[in-house]
Amino acid sequence: KGFIHKTTYSLTERGEYLIEYIEGFIRKHKNNEHIFRKVEKTTERYKRYNGTELMQKVYRLVGKCKDVRYREILNRCQVQGRPLQHF
Repeated sequence: KGFIHKTTYSLTERGEYLIEYIEGFIRKHKNNEHIFRKVEKTTERYKRYNGTELMQKVYRLVGKCKDVRYREILNRCQVQGRPLQHF
């Protein structure tokens, strides 16, 4: 509690401190290296877009779901009021 401002959703001073404190520990684990590389690469690739533009890109994504159980669940999900029928 107290890590994020309730109105701006930005980190508080306490939240910033926590991030700085734990980041080193998380980055030290070899298993996390590839995750940080992917996150940094993705951040670099999409940093020029604002939130609305990113949402539109996500809405245009098409995926494949081979597992019938998950396909049924996804078909019931909606994005902008439309079913995800392309799954």
